[in-house]
Amino acid sequence: MGTVRLDAGALVFSEGERGDRAYLIRSGLVEILAERGGQPVVLARLGPGELFGEMAVIDDQPRSATARALEPLELLVVTREMLHSHIEAGDPVLGQLLRVLIGRMRHAQNALVERIGTADGTDLTASGPAPEPAGEPGAFDFLIHEVELRRALEAGEFEPFFQPIVRLDTGALAGFEALVRWRHPRRGIVPPAEFLEAAERCGVIHALDLRMFESAARALLAAAGGGADGPFLSINLSGSHFASDAIVGRLRAILDDTRFPAHRLKVEITEGVLVARPDQALGIIEGIHGLGAQVSLDDFGTGYSSLSYLHRFPIDVLKIDRSFIVGMGENARTAAIVEAVARLARGLGLRVVAEGVETEAMLAPLQALGCHYGQGWHFGRPMPADAMRRVVGAGRVLTGVPPL
Repeated sequence: MGTVRLDAGALVFSEGERGDRAYLIRSGLVEILAERGGQPVVLARLGPGELFGEMAVIDDQPRSATARALEPLELLVVTREMLHSHIEAGDPVLGQLLRVLIGRMRHAQNALVERIGTADGTDLTASGPAPEPAGEPGAFDFLIHEVELRRALEAGEFEPFFQPIVRLDTGALAGFEALVRWRHPRRGIVPPAEFLEAAERCGVIHALDLRMFESAARALLAAAGGGADGPFLSINLSGSHFASDAIVGRLRAILDDTRFPAHRLKVEITEGVLVARPDQALGIIEGIHGLGAQVSLDDFGTGYSSLSYLHRFPIDVLKIDRSFIVGMGENARTAAIVEAVARLARGLGLRVVAEGVETEAMLAPLQALGCHYGQGWHFGRPMPADAMRRVVGAGRVLTGVPPL
């Protein structure tokens, strides 16, 4: 998987071969041709944005034509597993219809090639991708993003950044939230808003979340050691993990492999997970507790904010969304909401994290409300592992420093 570069004249694949991958053209031109009676029949010339080689991958039949580079070529590889995962994720009837259509296309192509293949210089070409529906994101664009994400994951280009979480009563460092960043070889640091949605849609998010947990755990252990009193690590899990209780075993495996203390781990989930899969979520939360870790309810106040969730689910930490924290000083109603949530959390024995603490003036009101922890730019923006190590070495978060 990844990128393939070929010189002009090189064969991508030959007619009659078995196919285990398709290709997306990033740059260059490809000629698709079949040979009949010793004469080449050109079926198509394809350019950037075109997909080819997919028929043999989908129906597991030999290649029906040869693909050759007409000029220097850069291709993105689309594996059998990728294509089949998208087919299986859809309606099974549509998957079967697709295979039927490919069978008919093969029959029609063979009949056409046989009929005209004896003519000299036969050139039956087509070029240009099929038009996408107006306003819809291109399916090929989506595949390009998926291939690029999988390549980056294999290349180790994703890394955790660490945002400090501090005790509001003392200003001491309490822990970090691990946030994924993509260190792209050409674009530099890519923020998660540009790739997380695509990672979620194509399923890469599962491997990405677990890779970030493992990397962050190792980095924090290297910086602070494995002692009982070291900084905690707060990680994010996509809601799609909660479709199966297998996530508990995967978290356990990483804890065992890294030797990260389970009591220093906090797993952040959103209210949407509790709404979409309440029974499954309850079992997984109990499984996480069984590991010795804690569960945080992230962005509280932006979703359904039902008190029944706090009653039903054994949440340990409540994170009040930054939109409420930032608005406290400007709106009395917002301040009243934050006060009510903080009081409720204390009554339930939950720890409270105020997100979005951006100025020193915000500290006193939050301390007065009894919020235990603060997180935000006042204490530090998300930082790479080397900067995190310096913060751990200081033992406190230096406020007012320029963003890292």
